[in-house]
Amino acid sequence: MSKCWEFKNEANHCSLSIFGEIEDVQKWGDEVTPQTFKDELAQCAGPLDVYINSGGGDAFAGHAIYNILKRYEGRTTVYIDGVAASIASVIAMAGDRIVMPANALMMIHNAWGDGRGNAAAHRELADTLDRLDQTIVGVYADRTGTDRQKIAAMMSAETWFTAAEALEAGLVEEIEANKRVAASLIGDFATINGQRVDVRRYANAGKLLNMAAAGTDNGGEGQPVQDSDKALGIQRNRFWAMKRRILETIDRE
Repeated sequence: MSKCWEFKNEANHCSLSIFGEIEDVQKWGDEVTPQTFKDELAQCAGPLDVYINSGGGDAFAGHAIYNILKRYEGRTTVYIDGVAASIASVIAMAGDRIVMPANALMMIHNAWGDGRGNAAAHRELADTLDRLDQTIVGVYADRTGTDRQKIAAMMSAETWFTAAEALEAGLVEEIEANKRVAASLIGDFATINGQRVDVRRYANAGKLLNMAAAGTDNGGEGQPVQDSDKALGIQRNRFWAMKRRILETIDRE
């Protein structure tokens, strides 16, 4: 059963990699759950290095990981090994120290989901998303000391941060100038340090597209920077089409 994380425990120093899609793992089986994550982390002692390269995923699974990491007694250093978008950026906030390579990206936005049922069911979904947004706002506000309304406005706009912008906003403490992120763009997918990210899921992914187009390892197949505006328009339209389907389907357990 696949997981979105991997622990390594060597000589009283533990490392954790969180990569790819962050799943609501309970839908795949009881053997891979937030409890599994907690049990594996319990085997670690001392400093913990967390490496994140993820475009996001299930908000509830991500919150579980964030809360478990916050309770970890050792010192935690988070490294953004490419991109930390959506709920992956929330997980990053659990670090005592957060480090980003100069050309890495972080993104914050409002929660969204799919819905099915009558009007009452849709209202309940909307209320749930509103409550989830407020919880996420609190995580970023506590980390940065920024006013909650300002954070909420940035989330509503789907804000992407370069390392320099994240440092200025208080989302990270250090820029890792000597490390570069390898990136490329083929079709609708950006490949960031080996992890594929579907750009159609985002509304404002211009920086991600430019990062991929200017990637350090694009094999000659990356999209030219001048084409990014056209691609952004296409994926924006697809994003809003997906959001409209919020009122048509839901598959949460």
